[in-house]
Amino acid sequence: MDTNRYLFKATVTIRQGRQATTRSETDLVQFSEQCIEAHLTPLALSCSHSLSYYYPDEDAEMNGVDHVELNLRIERECKRFRSVVDYSQIVRALCDLFDGVGGMHISCILEEPRIISPCLDD
Repeated sequence: MDTNRYLFKATVTIRQGRQATTRSETDLVQFSEQCIEAHLTPLALSCSHSLSYYYPDEDAEMNGVDHVELNLRIERECKRFRSVVDYSQIVRALCDLFDGVGGMHISCILEEPRIISPCLDD
């Protein structure tokens, strides 16, 4: 019997390509909550988000014009490795589905699953 537990982890990055303002930050958070997190919460996937700032090009950096992006960290402990695969497919499909909607650009990084409680009965 498999007593291993696996950790599913993914990071979804949402960019709007707009200059960082209170409004653009609010739009990113609302988009994440309504389009991505709303579908993951019923699956008991733990979500936390943070905003980060970047310069889209050299000119913006020289002029001090930064843009904002939202990083959504998703994780869940799974009893079966198959569940990690299922969650990976769901997160990837949501990113593909909502990429381009409302001018949002979404990318996803799926981390390699980790065994978090190995079977010690061998």
